Amino acid sequence: MNNIKNEADRHPSPAPLQMALAIAFALIAISCGGGGESDAPPPPPPPPPPTDSRAPQPALSAPAAGATVSGSLTVSATASDDVGVIGVQFKLDGVNLGVEDTSSPYDVTWDSTTASNGAHSLTAVARDAAGNTGTSAVRSVTVDNSDAISPTVSFTSPTSGATVTGAVTVAATATDNVGVVGVQFSLDGNALGAEDLTAPYSYAWATTGTSNGSHQLTATARDAAARTATATLSVTVSNVAGTALTINGNQRFQTIDGFGISANSASWDNGELRPAIDKLIDENGSTIWRVVLEMADWEAANDDADPNNFNWTYYNTIYSSPRFEELWATIAYLNQKGVTNLLMLNFMGRGPTWLGGADLASSMEDEWVETVASVVYYARNNRHLQFGLFAPNNEMDWDGIEGIRMNAAQNARVMRKLAARLDANGLSDIRFIGPDTASVSQGVNDYFPALMAEPAVMAKLDHFALHDYGGATGGADGAIRGSAYPGRNFWMTELSLIEHAFSSISQGAAAVLVWDGYDSVYNHAILAGRGSSPPNDAGNGPALLSYSTSTHLYTPRKPFYEFAQLFKFIPAGSVRVAATESNANVTMFAFHHAATGRVTLVGRNAGSSNVTFSGSLASLSVASPFEFYRTTSSVNMERGTDVPVTGGAFSFVAPGNSVFTLTSTGP
Repeated sequence: MNNIKNEADRHPSPAPLQMALAIAFALIAISCGGGGESDAPPPPPPPPPPTDSRAPQPALSAPAAGATVSGSLTVSATASDDVGVIGVQFKLDGVNLGVEDTSSPYDVTWDSTTASNGAHSLTAVARDAAGNTGTSAVRSVTVDNSDAISPTVSFTSPTSGATVTGAVTVAATATDNVGVVGVQFSLDGNALGAEDLTAPYSYAWATTGTSNGSHQLTATARDAAARTATATLSVTVSNVAGTALTINGNQRFQTIDGFGISANSASWDNGELRPAIDKLIDENGSTIWRVVLEMADWEAANDDADPNNFNWTYYNTIYSSPRFEELWATIAYLNQKGVTNLLMLNFMGRGPTWLGGADLASSMEDEWVETVASVVYYARNNRHLQFGLFAPNNEMDWDGIEGIRMNAAQNARVMRKLAARLDANGLSDIRFIGPDTASVSQGVNDYFPALMAEPAVMAKLDHFALHDYGGATGGADGAIRGSAYPGRNFWMTELSLIEHAFSSISQGAAAVLVWDGYDSVYNHAILAGRGSSPPNDAGNGPALLSYSTSTHLYTPRKPFYEFAQLFKFIPAGSVRVAATESNANVTMFAFHHAATGRVTLVGRNAGSSNVTFSGSLASLSVASPFEFYRTTSSVNMERGTDVPVTGGAFSFVAPGNSVFTLTSTGP
C-alpha cells in the first residue's frame, strides 16, 4: 500500500493562471445570459449637452426716448432669453452706469447731476449663463440740471392753529434759484381757485362756504422744471350760522323747456354773425332761438288771385332775395350748431298794403295764411332747414308797427286756417307758439281763451307766449291750469332784465327769452322813429352782446354773464323745486334734473351786503361739493371755492349785488 499514491497525488491542483481564466470565462457567461456568447450591440453613449448660442434681448423702458431729465431718476429695462438672463448692465455714453443688476425688474438709479448738461445716450447690456450678451437700442436723452433745486414755500397768512371766520386771505411766499412759476392753494386736498401765477401769492377764502371745524390748508409752489415744494397748516373754521335756506325736492313746480334769445336775421351779413351765435350758444347757454324776419311785407303784390295756390314762379324770386338769404343762412348755421326743434321762426312788423298794412283785412285772411305758409314750405322743402316752432305774427295787440294787428277772434281764426294749410302741405310737425302779445293781461284774458276755443289750433300749439318788460305774467299759469288744456305751459318770449326773468320763473314760466341777443337794426324800429344805428330796439335793457360798427365785433355785456348764470346750468327737463329763505334782498330758485341728478341753485342778491346762507337739502342728494359761480360788478362768471355738502347741509356767501349759481351732479 505504500506504493499507492493518495488522491491528491493522482489529481494534481491547476495552476493559478488557469484558475483565473476559468473564473473570467464564467463571469462572461453569466453576463451574457447564462451561457454562450450574445449578438446584442453595446448601448450608445449619452448625447453631449446643448449649446446656448442665442444672445439675450434687452430693451430700455425708461426714461422715454428724447426725454429731458434732471436730478435723480430711474433707468429701467426689460430683458428676455431662451435659457435665462443672468443680469443687465446699464451704460451711459458707453460707460457702465452702476453695477450689473442680477434680478428682474432691471433698473438703476441715475444721479443725472453727475453728467454734463446736454445730449447723452443710454443702453442696456443683458448677459446669459453662456456668456452671450445683447445690447438694447440706443436711447438719447437730454440732461438739463440748470434748475436742479426745488422751490421753497411758506405761509404768511393765516397762522398755524388759527381760528378763522368770514373772509380770510390765504397767502404764502415762495422762492426758487431760477424762478417760481406759481403757487396752488388747497383746502383739505381740494384746489382753492386756480393756481396763482404772480407774486404776492394769495387767495380770498370765503370760510362761510366751509363747515365749522378743523381743516388743512396747503400751498404748493412749482418751478419751471416742475419741481414742487409744499407747506401745510391747520386752522379751525368757526362761523355763526347764516340765514336758513331749505331746498325741498318734494315740492315741485314747472318743468323748464330751456332759455334763449331773440335773433335778428338781418345781422347775418355774410357770416359776420357767426361769432355772436357761437358765444350765445357756447358761453351764454342759450338753447331756444327766436329767429326774426321783418318786415312782414315781403309779398309786395299778391302772387295771384288764388290763396290756395302757391305761385312758385313768384315766390322763388322773393325767397332767393338778399333779405331771405340772410334768414336762411342764420337758420342753417344754427342747425349746424345743433339748434333744431327749439328754433322758432318768427315774423315781425307790418304787412304789405294790399293785405291791410298795419291791420289784417278780414277779406285777406286766406291770403295772409298763404303768405306765411309759403315761407315755411319753401324753407323746409327747398332749403331743407330744420325748425320746430312757428310764431307767424308779433304783438298783434299793439301799434301795428311791431306786428300786424289782429284781435283775439281774428287771430284764432287765421291760426285755425294756417293749421289746416300746413297739415295739407305735409307740415304737420310744425308746432305753434303764441300769441306773443305785448300786453300780458290781454294775452291771458282775451287771446288765450280764443285760441283754446279752436281745437285744431290747440292740437298744434305747444306753448302760449307773452311779452313783458316788468316781470308780470298776467296769471298765465293759473289760467292755463284751470282751462281745458292744463298740460300746456307758457313762455315769456320777450324780456330784458335778469330780475324780470326771475320774476317770470317764480310765476311758472317754462322758458324765458331775452330781447335782444345782440345789437342790431330793426326796420320796424326805424318806422317807429328810433333811428337806424344799432341798437335801435333794445327794450328796457341792453342786448347781451354789444356790436362795434368800426370793428364789426360782438362783445359780451354784463347781462350776458348774469343770464349765463341761469342759462348754462339748467338743462331742459329740469324741474323747479322749492327754495325757501327769508332775506328780502335775495331771490333764489332750485332745480333738479332727474336724468343726470344735477341739482342747481340760482339766485340774485340785490342788496349791497354779502348774505351768508346755511342750507339744507330735503328729499334730494348730491355729490359734494357744489361748484360755485358768481357775477358781480367786478367779476363775470367767476368760479369761487367749491361748497362742501355734508349730510345734506352746506353753507355759502351770496355776494352783494350779484347773480350766483351753485350746481352739483347727483350721487
